Amino acid sequence: PHGLDQLFAKTDEPLIPEWKGLVAKAVLSTPSGQQRYLETMSRLLAGAFKADALQARIKELGALIRPALAESNSGAAKAFDEAVAKLGERVGKRASFIDQQLKAAPASK
Repeated sequence: PHGLDQLFAKTDEPLIPEWKGLVAKAVLSTPSGQQRYLETMSRLLAGAFKADALQARIKELGALIRPALAESNSGAAKAFDEAVAKLGERVGKRASFIDQQLKAAPASK
């Protein structure tokens, strides 16, 4: 995987972007590869990528980190709070966008 640090930077990236990696291109150039990819994304969205659970975990971890920031710099704590809130929002938006993309994807044959 490459670019995972930017996973939530743009919440409306296509579900199937123009892949640059040779393996990704090869797999997704076939109908069966695309179908397996879409099925995997559906399973992830229903399981590991449940937006509510991820947002709760983001808040939980943010609450653990925040006191250390607040002690040293109230400005940093405020910026941190904003960043935590934005990350939670982006996770929700990405999950919603992926769900819409999966619903619009061609059905399996």
